[in-house]
Amino acid sequence: MRARFEITTRCNLNCLHCGAVQYKTTNEWTTAEAVRVFDDMVASGINQVDFLGGEPFMREDILELCSHLDEKGVSVSLSTNGLLLNEEIIDTLVNLNHLGSISFSIDGASRKVYETVRGENSYEKMLANLRALVSRKKETKCQGLCKA
Repeated sequence: MRARFEITTRCNLNCLHCGAVQYKTTNEWTTAEAVRVFDDMVASGINQVDFLGGEPFMREDILELCSHLDEKGVSVSLSTNGLLLNEEIIDTLVNLNHLGSISFSIDGASRKVYETVRGENSYEKMLANLRALVSRKKETKCQGLCKA
């Protein structure tokens, strides 16, 4: 069974199509509250959790929540704009044993369309983080066993 969570309504962007900006709030579950709910759900048979937003990486504890679920054997998936990823986040994500997927929001087939929707100077950063994540995942998966 699968559960989908809008884990935060906060976002680092103000996209044209998204209504999350009107709901940006800090009134969210604490880490302890989220862990308690997740543990109850796992005990009830949930084996997949999808984190949505806003932007999930706005939460300082998102990696802790992902790791907690991973330790319980729960598949974790995330939907992100990809702009807040960094080396530490990427490293943690690719080392989860039960990472289901990471979905990047990409609007349009060109930089111009993407940045019209998402905001100026966002396209290259998103693309660089997407490439870094894919590259790091391949390295982790291969661990010297894949041919270059």
